[in-house]
Amino acid sequence: MGKERIELKKIEKTAARHVTFSKRRKGLIKKAKELSIMCDADVGLIVFSATGRLFEYSSSSMKMILKKYSESFTGILNIELDIEDFGRLKQDIENNNYTLRHMDGEDLQGLTIKNLQSLEQMLEVGLHRIRSTKVIVETSKHCGLQILPKILLFQNISDTFLSIVNLGSCIYDL
Repeated sequence: MGKERIELKKIEKTAARHVTFSKRRKGLIKKAKELSIMCDADVGLIVFSATGRLFEYSSSSMKMILKKYSESFTGILNIELDIEDFGRLKQDIENNNYTLRHMDGEDLQGLTIKNLQSLEQMLEVGLHRIRSTKVIVETSKHCGLQILPKILLFQNISDTFLSIVNLGSCIYDL
């Protein structure tokens, strides 16, 4: 015959509640030790009594266990944030694909004059950048310059024409 199940509810008598807490706390610590030994697990147990007294057990350093826990908890939060960001990123990708199709000249029939003018301006700016980079690359090859990566970096930071001026007199040799 097995033990009789007891109903889980708060024990009303204070003395009986303290005795039960003490016995169950000892049993819980015993099970934590067994789990640690049998399964080679890092176990940390923290229990506060109703009066606020702290009881703890750790199979190794409690600080190490808490550090592992906080690192693992941070990882869980990052995953949750990544899932929340997923919807936003998916929408950004769809918007970028929509814009790219417009830049390729597709799906233009639904655009307004203002949208078409904006798209035309974006394409002109992109074409200007491509032509400027082409001039810099050709000039660099012609002059035998080894500073092309620096020029291209500078081009991304400032105006394209400033980077051409930095080539010095070599431009005039073209």
